[in-house]
Formats: sequence, structure tokens, C-alpha cells
Amino acid sequence: MQRRLKSVLLLMLAIYVLVPTFTSCKKEVEYSGRVVFWQTQSNATQLRSVGITSLKMYLGGQLVGSQDASIYFNASPDCGAQGAVTARYNLGNKTSQIVAYRVLDQDNDVVYDGTMEIKNNVCLAFQLD
Repeated sequence: MQRRLKSVLLLMLAIYVLVPTFTSCKKEVEYSGRVVFWQTQSNATQLRSVGITSLKMYLGGQLVGSQDASIYFNASPDCGAQGAVTARYNLGNKTSQIVAYRVLDQDNDVVYDGTMEIKNNVCLAFQLD
């Protein structure tokens, strides 16, 4: 009887230790940052003077928005500002990431391209020039 009780207790202890190991879920943390694209009046005027009427913004190869090329701001706008293209970028499990951007005109010609650093919980005001 004692031998059986000892076996049952050992089995219960093993279950108590092993079950949480196999059933626990580690929650993945996902980070994201935001980017607002903007330009000055002089930049907008210059684009219009060469026939550019619209701009399409891409982050990491994905279209994130478009706007009329004549839209400008006197100072960097906040994310979500009316008239500005604001995009949220998923950083996955990283708190910051270097991301490729590209801005195309109405004919899909490249107007601007390069990289930017997007950081978790930060609104990056990215000036086109």
C-alpha cells in the first residue's frame, strides 16, 4: 500500500511539474511605430512645376497612402493630421527597424526613395525633399 501511495505521489508531482511546461504559452510581443509624410510649400511648388500631381507612399514595399502633390505643411504635422499620409508600421518583435521607403508620382516614377528608422510607439514626421 505504501509503495502504491508513493508511486501515486511521484506521478502527481511529475504531472504538477511537467504539465505547465507543455501548456504554457509565451505571449509574443509585437511593436509598431507610425510615420507621417509631409513636405514644405516650396517642395510642393517644385513638384508641381515639373508636372507631378500626386504622390504614392510605400513602406517596406507596401503602399501606405497617397495624396495630391500640392499638399504641404508649414511645420511637421502630428501623425493622423488631416491631409497627411500617416502609416502604422509593424515592427514585429523589434523595438526599432530600418525600413525602405519609396514615393512614386502619378506615372509610377520614383520621386524619392531611401530608408528611415521607425521606432516603437514613436510618430516619425518624415519630410519629403
